Amino acid sequence: MKIPTFSPSDRSHVKRFLTEAKAAAQLRHPNIVPTFDSGQGGDKLYIAAQFINGLVAQMIESKTARSKARDAARWVAKIADAVHYAHEQGIVHRDIKPHNVMLDEKGEPQLMDFGLANAWTKNPP
Repeated sequence: MKIPTFSPSDRSHVKRFLTEAKAAAQLRHPNIVPTFDSGQGGDKLYIAAQFINGLVAQMIESKTARSKARDAARWVAKIADAVHYAHEQGIVHRDIKPHNVMLDEKGEPQLMDFGLANAWTKNPP
């Protein structure tokens, strides 16, 4: 669950937060963390997403350079496929970085945090 630290009275942050929730809730891909619910409880906003039992990608260290490069190439290909899927749905993530990728228990990369996402108003190019 993601609970923002900003005040609910900060309209620009609330709008961005709700944009993230709306964008993420539309996406169903094996390498995008699914969002289940979002809203406001009292004075707290929240996004409830699937729990990923794993590590943030930037914290991963491999034993050898060869396996590290091979793993990284596989992860990048899967995240690229997830990003392509999001673009086909009219969603641009705009903040892809290792901190926003988790590796689940099976070693599969999971793209998360659509906080800067943009939705196209017309079909993508």
